[in-house]
Amino acid sequence: MAHTCKAKKIIKLHKSGMADCQAGDLDSAVGKLKLALGEVRKIGLDGYQVKIMNNLGIVFEMKGDQRKARGHYKAALAIARHRFGKRARLYQVVNQNMARVAP
Repeated sequence: MAHTCKAKKIIKLHKSGMADCQAGDLDSAVGKLKLALGEVRKIGLDGYQVKIMNNLGIVFEMKGDQRKARGHYKAALAIARHRFGKRARLYQVVNQNMARVAP
């Protein structure tokens, strides 16, 4: 039950952060996504952690901060590769995003 309530909170923060991103409020998006990431790490939902880290990478990429975008994509790829494998769709999506900011 506790995980369900926390998961709903995480989903709400994530969706709100991405809505802020779409509205152009990138600083607010980063704040909400970081909060969601902190919460998801506490309960260990790896798939959702990868999604949030990927979206943080996207927001940082939009902000023009390639270094931070790369860092989030790299961390997301490591979890996705370890947990789901390189053939997983989630891994492939993050890998494509990483290719845009690769040095």
